[in-house]
Amino acid sequence: MRINTAPKYTNFIYLYVILTLLVVFDLVVSQIDGSIGTSSFKLSLISLLVFGFLIYRGLPVFIYDSDGEVLIITNKEPFLMKFSSAMYKHIELPKYKIESFKVSRWPFRRKLTIRVSSKNKGIKSFKYSISYLNRKEAADLERSLKNTINMNKQSNQ
Repeated sequence: MRINTAPKYTNFIYLYVILTLLVVFDLVVSQIDGSIGTSSFKLSLISLLVFGFLIYRGLPVFIYDSDGEVLIITNKEPFLMKFSSAMYKHIELPKYKIESFKVSRWPFRRKLTIRVSSKNKGIKSFKYSISYLNRKEAADLERSLKNTINMNKQSNQ
């Protein structure tokens, strides 16, 4: 099964341009007006709040591929990953290593946590943002991971 939210990302580029233009507009108006105070940066404050909300929601591009024996998950923010490595997460692992998963739901935010068995008999956790998946995509993702875990349990017995 494959899930790819990259085509939805084009809307974010337009949003980033609008937010940047709001900040530039505030700077130009404050220079023309001559009033450099807190009241002159209202649009900048709004754009920073919107940007903070987008960061809170998580990385918008989620790519999931479970075809074959390897599970591939990529979570990224293409524009901001140029500035920070925290904006790109990628993992490729054999399906038999998946132990469990959990979807945590917060207001305006969803996270997928996958627990994977490691070489030294330990468990590693990987967290991915799935806030931008629609309900059908999120249900398909959960169903695919449940099927993978059930197949792992059956093969271990």
